[in-house]
Amino acid sequence: VAILEERSAALQAAVDASIAEAGRSPTRQLAAVFDGLKQWFATDEFKGCAFIRALSEYPEPGHPIHRAAWAHKRAMNVRLRTIAAEAGARDPAALADTISLLIDGAIVAAHATDTTQPADAARIAAASLLKAATA
Repeated sequence: VAILEERSAALQAAVDASIAEAGRSPTRQLAAVFDGLKQWFATDEFKGCAFIRALSEYPEPGHPIHRAAWAHKRAMNVRLRTIAAEAGARDPAALADTISLLIDGAIVAAHATDTTQPADAARIAAASLLKAATA
């Protein structure tokens, strides 16, 4: 649990820095999230997601490891919901949930294929969803 919490804090700080660096544009902020994923996928340290693995290995919702992993996923979702709301999405929570699925799918696909391409595909899909949700 402590390892997951430490990793979560570090990742949240890195995502927050990327979002801040992107400026005030929600479109650029969302792109920054996927740019960060792509950079992570390109590192030798990328071996998939500890949080996805923890949720799979400890599927009982009440287990402390499951709760710690899910807390991280929810914290990241809050950031996406904020971006969606700032963009004027009709349903920021639903959009954030969908983008979270894209992120998790990109992580799994990048791990399976040892490429960064899933980050690009997910970024394009997320931008399309953001545009559609704010039209």
